[in-house]
Amino acid sequence: MPVKAAAARGPAPWRRAAKPMLDDGAMAGLLAFTVPADGRYPVSITTGHWIDAVDAGEVLTSVDFQGRRGCPLVHRIVEFDLRAGRELVLQFAGGSAGETGLVITPVSATAR
Repeated sequence: MPVKAAAARGPAPWRRAAKPMLDDGAMAGLLAFTVPADGRYPVSITTGHWIDAVDAGEVLTSVDFQGRRGCPLVHRIVEFDLRAGRELVLQFAGGSAGETGLVITPVSATAR
């Protein structure tokens, strides 16, 4: 359920949500999932929200980022190297949309 970014509480500090450049109407949300296998995972969304992956309360460092302004299918892609069996939370903050399309796809080792 989306909430105003200023009122959002996640499992780790919202690194992007506190930035003064955010609109007053900026939205935030959370998604929990378990990583099925070790590997690199691009998280692709259809909106401009910032994406943080949180593991046991710690924000993970992304390994790559891409943005596509004006693309209705994929606006932002952030990649993370993840370990199998970890229960993670994705934190989304800063976009103006109340909902977003989302895809999490593993990348094969040969594609890197």
